[in-house]
Amino acid sequence: MRPKNNDQRHKTILKLLKAALNDDEHESWPLSRIIWRAGETGITEATPLIIKLADKKDPLQLYSCVWALGRLGDPAALPFLKEIHQQPQPSHIISLTEAAILNVSDEAALSSEIKRLQQTLPASLQQAIQTGGSFLETFISDLFTKFNQGSATFLVTLYLVSIKQDTLRSLLLKGLAGIPVKAGYFKAIRQIFKISEMLNDTAAYGILTKRLEENRAGYSSSYQYLDGKWVDVAAELKKEDSRLAFSQKTKAYFARRVVRTLRRMGTLASPMYTKYATDILLSFDDKRDFVQPEKFVKTSYVYNSQTGGYSTFEKVTWYDSYASFGSLYYILYGQSSRYILKPKRTRWECVPPYTPGATFDPMREEAFATLWNKAPEDIIRLLSKSCCERVSQFACFVFRNNAAFKTHITETHLIEFLKNPSLQVQLLAFELVRDFFETKTPSSALIAALLLSQPEDARLYAQQCIDKEPLRFCNDTELLLILLQNHDPASHQWLQQFLLRHKAQASTQKEVLNRFLLSGFPADEKYIRSVTDVIETCFAEAIHELDPALIFTLLKSQDVYIQGFAGRLLVLRRVSPGLVPDQIIFSLLESESKMARKAAIDLLNLVDDKALLEKQSLILSLCLSPLQDVRQAAQSLIDRLLIIEPEAGPGLINLFIPVLTVKEKYEGLHQDILGLISNKLITYLKHSSTKQILSLCTSRYLASQELGNMLLLQSNHTFSIRELNQLAGSALMRNRDFVKQYYSNNIQRIREEKKETIMLVDNGWGDVRQFGFEYFRKHFSEQDWQPELFIALCDSIHEEVQAFGREMITRWFEKDNGFDYLLRLSQHPDSRMQLFASGFLDRYARNNHEMLKKLSDFLILLLSQVNKGRIAKTRAVRLLSEEALKQEENAALIAIIFNRMSATASVQDKALYIEAMLRMAKVFPGVQLLLQIHDTPVYSSKRHNHAVQL
Repeated sequence: MRPKNNDQRHKTILKLLKAALNDDEHESWPLSRIIWRAGETGITEATPLIIKLADKKDPLQLYSCVWALGRLGDPAALPFLKEIHQQPQPSHIISLTEAAILNVSDEAALSSEIKRLQQTLPASLQQAIQTGGSFLETFISDLFTKFNQGSATFLVTLYLVSIKQDTLRSLLLKGLAGIPVKAGYFKAIRQIFKISEMLNDTAAYGILTKRLEENRAGYSSSYQYLDGKWVDVAAELKKEDSRLAFSQKTKAYFARRVVRTLRRMGTLASPMYTKYATDILLSFDDKRDFVQPEKFVKTSYVYNSQTGGYSTFEKVTWYDSYASFGSLYYILYGQSSRYILKPKRTRWECVPPYTPGATFDPMREEAFATLWNKAPEDIIRLLSKSCCERVSQFACFVFRNNAAFKTHITETHLIEFLKNPSLQVQLLAFELVRDFFETKTPSSALIAALLLSQPEDARLYAQQCIDKEPLRFCNDTELLLILLQNHDPASHQWLQQFLLRHKAQASTQKEVLNRFLLSGFPADEKYIRSVTDVIETCFAEAIHELDPALIFTLLKSQDVYIQGFAGRLLVLRRVSPGLVPDQIIFSLLESESKMARKAAIDLLNLVDDKALLEKQSLILSLCLSPLQDVRQAAQSLIDRLLIIEPEAGPGLINLFIPVLTVKEKYEGLHQDILGLISNKLITYLKHSSTKQILSLCTSRYLASQELGNMLLLQSNHTFSIRELNQLAGSALMRNRDFVKQYYSNNIQRIREEKKETIMLVDNGWGDVRQFGFEYFRKHFSEQDWQPELFIALCDSIHEEVQAFGREMITRWFEKDNGFDYLLRLSQHPDSRMQLFASGFLDRYARNNHEMLKKLSDFLILLLSQVNKGRIAKTRAVRLLSEEALKQEENAALIAIIFNRMSATASVQDKALYIEAMLRMAKVFPGVQLLLQIHDTPVYSSKRHNHAVQL
């Protein structure tokens, strides 16, 4: 029964239409709007009146008539609509008329009309519709993603054709959900939107409502920047191929229109209100559309005359998630005290003091709550299909407030509720399950849904149901398949434990496993590892009966994890490796999946001895693989290879040792090869030469040194002292310790070969040098030391060794060897050694012209040093100055040195040389010096002073 106010409204509209026939039109309500309202309110009696009022010369009125007649769906309007369709009309009226004809036709006429419309589509599209499948899916997808000016023109026709073709309609609705709202497409969007409202196609209407709300406007002013220049919008819109569409005003118009339409339907108490609202709400998806709440702060400053300053005021406005979607907020919060849409605003604001996420008393906030109370089917649809948490919470609240809604629930609904991503919906479903199944067990599908749901209590309940009838469920192929396909590892673990307690029949295992492998599964490593554990432990019998061809099909997958899973099945199936092509093994070994690589190694372990020998080159390449797990797994194959053919050992040694002596190509390669040699091949190295051991121990690479140490410790070779000193330079401390131990245990030999042993201290490693210092201090006596040993120490590049040499010379100094020390050390380039040598000058060069002559080069080198060796230089200058005055041949020799030094020395040193040279000139005037002495008159005195000029 219609409400009385609706009856009155209908009478008024009919009265106005009849008056219009007598040219008595309403003063403020245009006739086109009255006609539209007649269709909107469903007044079928108005059909003949609307037909008579149709003015074919007034496009707006004609459009309203066609829309109203199509909305009313009265077959009596069919002749008129066909007449309009046959006349020249604008494209939007033609499309609307075609849709109206479909809505007023009976089934036979409808099928015929759709067939006619389909024939007007491009031949390629007709072919795609007839072919169907993935070809049609790709074709329709391209219509919405690969823009073509012509393709958008037949979208309206395609929409009409899809009315009776479910697959095509599903694809088209999916395309509309992502259709670009821009020039080329927008005209079709507008027409489909109007037609969907006329046909009460709430699915298309809801999708387009959301699409129009979420897209930004194409332009908002009279000029727009396009392709690098500013263009006049009005002029651009007049073009057939206009690049502009969907203005800010148009966007706002559609937003107002949707809310107005919903309000009118709600006011009329139309059951269609909840249908439209439901499909609008179902178009939202948190994964795609959710945005975080936004806080907007507006700061203002007000002058305070009392303080002479400005007071600051902040106004905080909160916008909750989805606040820009007016349709959603009107439906969910039309009667809310938490949200408000202020005049001339486009976003719903939070009403203070409420802020997003704050707690509040649950209440019915939606518009037209009484209509929702009469729409259990729509609330159930929302609970089943919604992917938006706000919508799901709303539906749960309405459902709980209407106890009678429970009577509309079926087991299928419960399964859909449990699949809903909202925890609130799943909890509601679980409550209903317990109410409905107190005395009986739910179906397998419902049990599976409970096992896959979020609430732990729901999963435990399902497990308890299964435990009551284990023999039934352990052979339930649908349940087992659903659980295998589930992504949650926890469900796999439970299934594994259940099947270990209650083994499935062989036939059940086979059916489930084959269906699982044929159904396809996600290429996710965690999932595949989890499901592999279940299959390996609980489907062993079925694995052994698997068709190898099915496994080979999986191996062709481009995904590495599926390859690994297939490889594991090959191993478990114990497929003869001879049946597995080498290229498959190679592809598994090179896979990024560790499971795949292990499967390949396991397959190789299954080959017989003869086949293994034939794959020897492959095995060797595995040992040098860039993948560490492959290298390590290959060692078991080397074990078998050596058992089958022990003579292969030396060849492997010759292959692997060189790898250790060059930079490793892959991280960890050296250590893996070292492990292989030390664990499998060390027996083949018992007779290694000293040269080979020494080469390994002194290699640049640690793994080589470690192998060398192993051979060193088991070797009976006697090493020369020079070789021992080389070993002492190894970076591996164990090799250096070996040398130290040898020195400690062979003191007599070390003394006998001291010319070689003394070089132990000339080592790059500090621990070896310190050992050598202590060793020679302790074990070498005065008789063991010789000058050449001291000199050798002093010639070292290491400062510590030089210091040790000076220490030993000082400690075991012999006067008879002093001349050698002075002569040899004077030639050392280091200033510290020169200073040390200068200490011998007084003792061996004083009163010794021959010694001075031999040391002249040393003295020039010493005195030529810049900014160093000050003490040594002072000693030398003093000695030379004194020796120059003793005899003329000394003076002549020293004059050469001083002449050279005075020309290059610093001011400080030059004064010393001039002073010495003046004294030499007085004593030996005949000595040639680079200075002239002449008298300079001094007028303040009768005496003449001598002036010196170089």
